Amino acid sequence: MPAPRKPVLLDHIYLARIQFEKLINSLTDLQLTTPGVQGTWSVKDMLAHLAAWEQLTLERLTSWLENRPLNFRAIKTDEDVEWMNEKVYLRNRVRSLADVREDFQLAHPRLMEKVEKLDKQVLEQDAPLGWANGRPLWQLIADNTYLHYAEHQAAIEAWLARVSKWTIREETPEDVAGVRRVEELAFGRPDEANMVDGVRARGAVTLSLVAVEGEEIIGHVLFSPVTISDGKRPAPKDGEGVVEGVGLAPLAVLPTHQKLGVGSALCHAGLVELAARGHKIAVVLGHMEYYPRFGFQAAEDYDLRCKWDVPAGAFMVKELQEDALEGVTGMVEYAPEFG
Repeated sequence: MPAPRKPVLLDHIYLARIQFEKLINSLTDLQLTTPGVQGTWSVKDMLAHLAAWEQLTLERLTSWLENRPLNFRAIKTDEDVEWMNEKVYLRNRVRSLADVREDFQLAHPRLMEKVEKLDKQVLEQDAPLGWANGRPLWQLIADNTYLHYAEHQAAIEAWLARVSKWTIREETPEDVAGVRRVEELAFGRPDEANMVDGVRARGAVTLSLVAVEGEEIIGHVLFSPVTISDGKRPAPKDGEGVVEGVGLAPLAVLPTHQKLGVGSALCHAGLVELAARGHKIAVVLGHMEYYPRFGFQAAEDYDLRCKWDVPAGAFMVKELQEDALEGVTGMVEYAPEFG
């Protein structure tokens, strides 16, 4: 591909950036932080990802122009790119949306200040071999700016098109049959549906959300009370030494609508709402590769455990308020409907 003239390259970058930022600014905080937009990533994760690659591109250009070695692992292969992406994702996953957005806003002008000072001859030169197989510098810049924005903008727009087909709201009495249908079809048995019915009948629901497409309930998540007692013994009846939390279970999506982001949207919306209502701690027993995207961590790392014999890392906890887990250890007890 022939090198574009420098003004054309700059125009591509500026126009793509404007379009991407317009899209980002149209999204709510809930949309920005919902996992599952592209793979496990949220839009927030994408912003961290884009900022990191722009920052690395700036460091690459600066080290080359100043004739000094780049103090960073060479990115040459797909495996190197995956390593970089995972490193950035894990580092930024627990950071606040505000902090990630600030990085995203700061990285771009710093890079563009450097790019604008490059002359045409420099842009057409091949990058050093340590810079992803010696691409021309203009291609390196394009890949990490306007082409990169376009890639992730397309993913966000595709996700928005999917999620626009459904709405998430609190369960109403008219939803009971639909919720039961979702639970039975998702799990292929009545156990989880009976559990939900029992918690509801006892008036012990903390939060129950449904995903609705048209008139059909396609997904459901339940949050119910848990108690955390200090020590290995069950929670004492008088409440002394007991911390209250919420348990996420069950989460169910119709088989026809699985792997479309419905479950992620339900989980995230529920956790955000619980935090807004002042709840402090959430726990979940589930897939170790799924729930960490919502900020859950291994409960055993906090000396928290449940009564069931489960694989290491399968029982997880999340702070809904800052420092909520400080000094909290012991046995987590679920509602009696969970067995």
